Formats: sequence, C-alpha cells, structure tokens
Amino acid sequence: MNIPQQVLDYLNQEVTGRIALIGCRAQDLVNPFPCCEYDIAYFDAGPRNVRVVRLDDKTIELINFYSNKSDPISLYRMIPISYRNMPFLPGPFVNNNLMAGGVFIGESNKMLVNALFNIETASRHFNLRIDLSSLYLKAASYDLIVGILLRTGVKPMPSHELSQIRNLIHPSDQIKDCIESALECLGLERASKTSIARSYRALREIIKNRDDKNIIFSKIDYL
Repeated sequence: MNIPQQVLDYLNQEVTGRIALIGCRAQDLVNPFPCCEYDIAYFDAGPRNVRVVRLDDKTIELINFYSNKSDPISLYRMIPISYRNMPFLPGPFVNNNLMAGGVFIGESNKMLVNALFNIETASRHFNLRIDLSSLYLKAASYDLIVGILLRTGVKPMPSHELSQIRNLIHPSDQIKDCIESALECLGLERASKTSIARSYRALREIIKNRDDKNIIFSKIDYL
C-alpha cells in the first residue's frame, strides 16, 4: 500500500480507531491521477461529516462510516490501514468482496431505471422546455454509463469514468451503441476548451459552499 509518509503522519496525529483507504487509490489502477485524493473511511467515532484536509500537494478526504456501513460499493476493495495507534480492521471488515457481484448488479439496475425515468421526464418537457429536457437527457446518459460500468463489474470513479467506459473489455455491440449514444448526448467528444471553461465558471458558482469543492476543482484543472 503506497501511502505517502506525510499522509500517514497526519492520520497518526489526528485519528484513532479503525480506518481504511477507499476510493480510486484503493482500486486496481496502475497510475491514479496526481489530483486524486486519499479517501479515508472511519469505522469508529470520527468526524460527523466529510472533512477535507490539504497537505502540500496531497489531499485527504475523511469519510464517516461509523453510523452507516450500508454502502458496500464505496467500501469495495478497501485497504485497512494499520499505523501506530491504528489497529488493523477485524476480519468482518477486511472481507469486503462478499456479495460484491450481487451488489453491483443491484446498483446497476437502479441506475438503468433512473435513466429510463429521466428519459421519460425529458420527453414530457421536450415541447415546452427544451433546455430542461436536455438537462434530463444528459442525466439519463450519465446514469446509463454508470449502470453499464456496474453491470460489467467495474466500480465507477468520477475522475476515471470516461477512461473506464472507453476501455471496457469486449463489450457487446448493443453496449457499444449505448455508450456511443450516451457520450454523444453528453457532448464529451465535441467539447471545446471554450465550452469547458464556461461550464467551469458556472460550476464554481454552483458549488462554492461545498466542503469538497477544492477536490472537484483540482481534478478539473488536472484533467
């Protein structure tokens, strides 16, 4: 487990109890993006809400699972951390691949149903509010992409989803058509620097009060 010493030092000073590395840095990725944060899951009493900590060029996101351990996809392939006053997680927490396949299929079904509902809503608004209709159609396209990834056993990770969907191994012709339609609807293949910069400015205003806004901005800047 390749966690920088400065991150481990911070965790040792500020954290007690059981924790684990989750997110893209705990997945089977050869090279996570430098902008990817270190997602740390708490399993004992810790911060009530998500907390973001910046250490030089590293970012830590502390996420509380103490009161809610019902999110198996977020904990998929987590890596327990043991460092000085942080003991290894006990067996039931370490074995995080139990029922992973069934959970992925269940979440995939939810996303695909969401996509259908959004398409239906887009159709209802088409004649009166084309802008609103377009918004729902883009939401449906995103739900479809996430649903396809989950259906194929891939845990979607926001910064990597475009690469993940493009690099699916041997998708069927039907899945290929769905992916092409979704990407076309989202406009990713024809996005220009100008349109991205304009959207970025709008996004900054929309999420300016969120605690994790700096994580989102750093990923956009990097990508």
